[in-house]
Amino acid sequence: MWKMRFSCNCLVFFCLIFTAGSGTSAKGEPEPIRRLGLSGVTWSEAVPTPEAVLGYEIGRRHSTPEDILRYFNAVAAVSPRVRVEQHGLTYELRPLIHAVVTSEANLARLEEIRSALHRLSESPGRVLDDELDALPVVVWLGYGVHGNEAAPGEAAMLTLFLLAAGDGEPVDRILEHSIVLLLPTLNPDGRNHFVDWVNANRGRTATDDPDDREHLEPWPGGRTNHYWFDLNRDWLPAQLRETRARLRLYHAWRPQVVADMHEMESTSTFFFQPGVPSQTNPLTPPENRKLTEEMAGFHARYLDRLGRLYFSEESFDDFYYGKGSTYPDIQGAVGMLFEQAGSRGLRRRTEEGVLLYEDTILNPLLTSLSTLDGAVSLRLELLRFHRDFFRQAMTGKLSDNPTAWLFDLEAGGGRGRLLVDVLLQHGIDVNRLAKPVEVDAGRFLPAGSVVVPTRQRQAYLLDALMQRVTDFSDAVFYDISTWTLPLAFGVAPGKWTGDPGELLGEKVSELEPVVGSVTGDPQPYAWLMDASHWRTLEVVTRLQAAGARPRVLFEPVVCRVGDELRRFGAPSVVIPARASAGVDSGLAANVQTVASEVGISFVGVSSGLTPEGPDLGGPSSYSLVAPRIGLVVGEGVSAASAGAAWFVLSERQELPVSLLNIDRLDRIDLGGYNTLVLPSARSLSFPAGFAERLASWIRDGGLLIAIRDSIRFVTDNGMVNAKVRTSALPTGRPAWKDVATQRRSDYIPGTIFEACLDTTHPLSAGLPENVPVFRQGNLMLEPSTEPGANVALYSERPLLSGYAGREAIKSLAGSAAVLAFKVGRGHVVLFVDDPNFRGFWYGSGTLFTNAVLYGRVF
Repeated sequence: MWKMRFSCNCLVFFCLIFTAGSGTSAKGEPEPIRRLGLSGVTWSEAVPTPEAVLGYEIGRRHSTPEDILRYFNAVAAVSPRVRVEQHGLTYELRPLIHAVVTSEANLARLEEIRSALHRLSESPGRVLDDELDALPVVVWLGYGVHGNEAAPGEAAMLTLFLLAAGDGEPVDRILEHSIVLLLPTLNPDGRNHFVDWVNANRGRTATDDPDDREHLEPWPGGRTNHYWFDLNRDWLPAQLRETRARLRLYHAWRPQVVADMHEMESTSTFFFQPGVPSQTNPLTPPENRKLTEEMAGFHARYLDRLGRLYFSEESFDDFYYGKGSTYPDIQGAVGMLFEQAGSRGLRRRTEEGVLLYEDTILNPLLTSLSTLDGAVSLRLELLRFHRDFFRQAMTGKLSDNPTAWLFDLEAGGGRGRLLVDVLLQHGIDVNRLAKPVEVDAGRFLPAGSVVVPTRQRQAYLLDALMQRVTDFSDAVFYDISTWTLPLAFGVAPGKWTGDPGELLGEKVSELEPVVGSVTGDPQPYAWLMDASHWRTLEVVTRLQAAGARPRVLFEPVVCRVGDELRRFGAPSVVIPARASAGVDSGLAANVQTVASEVGISFVGVSSGLTPEGPDLGGPSSYSLVAPRIGLVVGEGVSAASAGAAWFVLSERQELPVSLLNIDRLDRIDLGGYNTLVLPSARSLSFPAGFAERLASWIRDGGLLIAIRDSIRFVTDNGMVNAKVRTSALPTGRPAWKDVATQRRSDYIPGTIFEACLDTTHPLSAGLPENVPVFRQGNLMLEPSTEPGANVALYSERPLLSGYAGREAIKSLAGSAAVLAFKVGRGHVVLFVDDPNFRGFWYGSGTLFTNAVLYGRVF
C-alpha cells in the first residue's frame, strides 16, 4: 500500500507552512487562507484580495466566470510574478484564460525555460541528469471542467493570491523551482449557467434544504459545455473548441504534474489519486503510479494537519486517457484527480450535518498547495521520469505495432482527414507520403496520403489511440473501455512494417484546406456530386436554401459531359441546373461557393439521358426534401445524447435545429416539422397522449429518428413492429459486497462492435459492408421480419474492441443495430446505439446524417 511509502523529507516544507492553532491573520489575508493557519508567510499589500476586487468574501457567493477573469486580470496588473493569457474562446464566446505564475527571474526568461524543457521530450537522449537541476518543474492546476462543480474555481483565486501576494521561504521556493499554470475555469459556459441559477434563486439568507430551488438546477445543468458535452471526456477525441484550445496550451508547455479539481456527491468526503490499483491502463508506466503515490503522501499530510476526511484507491480509475487526470499519464506526466464533496448551493443539509460552500473550498485549496509542494520536492524525479518516458517512446518497440501507419486523407468521404487532424491536435508526428505504397488496406498515393511513424515522441499516445483491446484484468470501468480512432472514424489505415524512413516526406504541421471544384459542361443540364462525403447533408441543404431541387441516385450511372462519357459511382446527388422548367435559378454561383467553402467537387453533365444506368429524372432518382428538424430535449432526456445530435446537426452540418422541450410535446404543433429526433430518453418522460399524436404525425408523412432508450417509447406504443430482445445476462446470487461489481461487469461499459449493413438500403449510402458502432448498455432488438427493415445487424462475432461479458456478446450477436420502417406515408428509424457518441463517431454518424437526408426515400 502506498500509505506505507511516505518519505519523511516531505515533512520539512509541511512544517514550514503550518503552525498548529496559529490563529493569526496578517493584514489583507483572505479568510479561507487564514483558516489554513499558514506560517512563515507575509502578504504584499500591493496585490488585491479577491474581496477587494469582487466586493464579497470568497465562499459567501458563487463567482461568475467574469468575476474570476476580473480578479485574475487585477492581480496580473500589479504582480511581477503573474502573466494572464487567453488561450481560446468557448462556443458562447467567453474567454478561456490561464495564468503563468513563477518568480520574476523565471518570468523574464520564460521562452528560454520552455525551450529547455521541450528538450526533455524532443531530444531526451541528449539531456543528462545533471542538466535537470537547472530546470523548474511545470505544474498544471486545472479547475472546474464541469461547470457546476464550482468550489475549485474559488480555490483557484485563492491559490493565485497566495502565490502572487505571499512573501516568505515557502512561497519563494515554489516560485523559484516551478512554472505554475493556473486554469481557473475550464468550462466558463457551464459555470455561467450554474452560477446564474444558484445566485438568482437564493434569498438574503441561504437555506440548507436540498429541495429548495437553489439546489435543483434545471436540465441540462451546468456540468457540460454549450452543446451539453462533458469536456472531461474530450481530451482524446478533441472535437470541441474548448478542448482544442486546452490541448494547444498543454502541448505548448508539456507539464510534468497535472491536478484536475472536481466535485462529487455531497454525502462523500474528499478523494485524491491513486485510484483503484487494478484499473490502471497497461500503457501507463509503473513509475507513474509510484510518483502518484509519493504525491499522495503530500496531500494526506496537508489534509491530516487540519483533520480533513479523505480517501484514495477505493474509487475512480486511471484507464480512459480522455480525462484531465489520465491524459497526462500517457504524456510523461503525473495526472491527479481530486474530488471534493459538493454543496452546490451555499449551504446543504446532509446526513453528516450542514455542508457549507465556503468549507468545500478548503480541500481544493489545500491540495493545490500540496501539489505544488510535492512537485517542487520531487522535481528531479518528475523531470527525470518525463525525460525517460519520451526516451523510451523514441527508442522502444511497442508490441504488435507496425513501423508506420498510412492514412488516405479522403478515405470515408473525407473522414481520413478528420482522423489525421485529431492526431495533429495531440502533437503526433505526421509526414507527407514520399512515394506510392501498396499494403493490405490498399494503395496509398503521395497526393492525398500521409504517414505516421510509430517510433516517435508520442509513440505511447499513438498506440493508445490506434489499438484494439479485448483482454482485461479488471471488468469494472469508471468510463468507457475502448476508443479506437480508426474504428470511430470508419477509416482503414495501412500498416507499414518496413523501414519508415523511405516513406517520410516533409513534416505536416496542419492540414491544408481541401479545394473544391466545379468542372465539366459550363452550361450543364445538372451537376453531380459524390454523396459519400461526410458533409453531404450540409451541401444539399445549403443548395436547397438557394432554390435547388436536388435528387439522389443509389446506383452507378454514366453521363455525358460535353463530348465525353463519365462514370459516377453511387450514391450521387443530382443538382438540376434550373430550379423549375424554363426558369434560370442562378444556381451556378451558389454551387461554386459551396464547392469552394466545403471543399467538395461538382461535375456539370450535359444531359439527363444516360447511356448506362437510370436517367437523372426517372423513378430511380429520389427527390430530397429539405429537413425541418425538431430535437426533443428536457428533463428525462440524456443531455449527452441530445447534445451530440445537436452538435452534429447545428455545428457540424450547419442546419437549423429547433430544441423542443419534452414536457411541451403535447402542445407543440408537430406540423411545423418534417423530422423529429428523439435522443435517448426515459419512456415515462413523454407527456400522456403524445404517443398517439406522434403516431398520427408519422402516418401523415413525418420522419422519426429514435435513439437508444427512446426506442422503448416507440415500441411500447406500437408505432412500429419491433421487439426488444431479452438478453441472456447471468443473474446468480452474489454476496452483498459483490453486487455492484457484478452489475457493472455485466453491463457493456462502452465497447466497439461490428454491424453488418444492408448496403442496398439508402441509409447505408457511402458506407462499407461492415461498420463499427459504439455501444453502452444492454438494450437489444430482434431483427425485423418486415422486408428491407434491417438496415444493420450485429455480426455473429461482433466484438471489435473493448470489454463485454461472454453472455452479453452471445445475446448481441445477430440482433438489430439499426431498423427502418415505412409507416403510412411516414418513416421511423431506430438506432439501438448512439450513432453520434461524443461527437467523434463519424462512421456510424454517417448513418445518422443519412437518416436525416434519405429517411423519406425508402
